[in-house]
Amino acid sequence: MNRVVLILALACLAGCSANPHKLVPREAANAISGSPATLTAVTTMTIEGRGEGLTAFKRTISFGNERWRQTELRVSDAGAPRITGLDGTLAFDIDVNGAPTRANEDETKIRRAQFFHNPIGYLEAVFADAGQMSNTRTEGNLEAVDMTIDGDTYSLFIDSSTKLPAKIVSKIQTAARGDVVMETAFENYVSAYGYKLPGKITTKIDNQILAELTVEQQFFGGAIGDLSAPKELTPAGAPEHRVTLGAQPFDQPKK
Repeated sequence: MNRVVLILALACLAGCSANPHKLVPREAANAISGSPATLTAVTTMTIEGRGEGLTAFKRTISFGNERWRQTELRVSDAGAPRITGLDGTLAFDIDVNGAPTRANEDETKIRRAQFFHNPIGYLEAVFADAGQMSNTRTEGNLEAVDMTIDGDTYSLFIDSSTKLPAKIVSKIQTAARGDVVMETAFENYVSAYGYKLPGKITTKIDNQILAELTVEQQFFGGAIGDLSAPKELTPAGAPEHRVTLGAQPFDQPKK
C-alpha cells in the first residue's frame, strides 16, 4: 500500500475510533459540503421562501452566537409581518410598532430547538463539542445519532445512500403541553455555493405541521444586521443569557 494512503487511512481510523458517534455527523458534513472543515466555515446563513398560508419567510442565522431572527408574512396577518428571534436562551417578538417583548419559557424552548434543527446548526454544534454524542444506530434506510445539550436530546437521521440529513427530531418539555416531539424533515436538496441544502423544510410538533417551507433562496455571509436581543430585554446587570458554541474559528463563509 502507498505510504501516504496508509498514513491517511490510519489517521481517519484514529479519528473515528476516538469518538465513533461522530461518524454519522461526519458523513453528513461530507455530503453537504465535502468536509467538516468546510461546513464549519459557515458563520451566517439566510433562508427565504414561502409555503401554505405563508406568503413570505426570511430567517437569518448566526451559528457561532446561537442567534436567529425571522420575518414572516402570513395570509391571515393582513399585511403585518411577524418578527421573532432567538439570542442564545432568550427568545423575543417585535410587534409592528417595533416594541419588543420576551417570549415565554415554552416558546423559548421551541425556538432554541429550532436552532439545532437546522442541519448546519446541528453539525456545527457537534464539531464544536457542544453536546454529548451517543446512540449511533440504523433505523430502516436511515442512519441516526443523538446529541444531548443542556439535557435536551436532538436526533439526527441521514439517508443511508446519500448521507444527507433526512430529519432532526427532539423532545421538548413544556409547561402547557407536557412533553412534545418536534420533527424537522429535509427534502428536495439543491446545490448552492458548493453546498447541498434542502429545498423543502417541514417542521411538525406532535405530528401537526408547524411550518412547511418551500425554499426560494438561501445563502451564506452578507450583511445580516444585528441579530441580538433588543437592549430593552437585556438591561444592565441582567444575567448572561447567551450560550455560544464558541469552539470553532467561524471566520470566512464559503463563497
